[in-house]
Amino acid sequence: MRLVMMPMRDTIFWSAECVSREFEWSTYVAVLKIWCGPSQKTEKKTRSHRVTQVCAKHKEANAKVRTNNKQMAPNNESTTPSISTSNPETNKSSITQLTPTESSTAIQNWCSLIQYPTVSALAPNDGSYTACASFLHSLLSSIPVLTDVHYLEESPKNCPVVVAKWKGVDETLPVLLLNSHYDVVPANKEDWSVDPFGAVRKDGRVYGRGTQDMKCV
Repeated sequence: MRLVMMPMRDTIFWSAECVSREFEWSTYVAVLKIWCGPSQKTEKKTRSHRVTQVCAKHKEANAKVRTNNKQMAPNNESTTPSISTSNPETNKSSITQLTPTESSTAIQNWCSLIQYPTVSALAPNDGSYTACASFLHSLLSSIPVLTDVHYLEESPKNCPVVVAKWKGVDETLPVLLLNSHYDVVPANKEDWSVDPFGAVRKDGRVYGRGTQDMKCV
């Protein structure tokens, strides 16, 4: 599994595809940052070529997975993932609940993330992107199951993309990608009843720019 946190401005695309009735998810992703400037045409072309290579590689892997799934599937049986109709109440015991301390820490980390003013029109130049990405990198690095936390090499220095990997038990299976972004749209303080970057906790809720889109992920 890969978790990708990025500023979404000028991101080309990411794509996920379900390829098996066994809920094996095959994901291919290409993230390309584009910015204007005649002196950067060569760099832009190089990155575009790399993205094309990445897409081709993962599409080929997806095709192999689909072929294997068809060979393994019983005759006349659909390869579409089935949906469980069991009562959710019977599965509650299998869900790991956070302790009060873990829950409090998770909320505090979320509030800390909200407090970074990562407005897309300003953050690349005022350092908010790099500060926020550094916070995420440090936070993800503290989680033992994430074996590889790094900045995407192709991302610009002022718009870092943070990637974390959670290694599975079977490396032959396709990758599951969780994708999010840490940039936000502008917030006019005069239009808010609270500080939009204060992560104000009130009446059991957290208020701030990015709480829904998309720092909650």
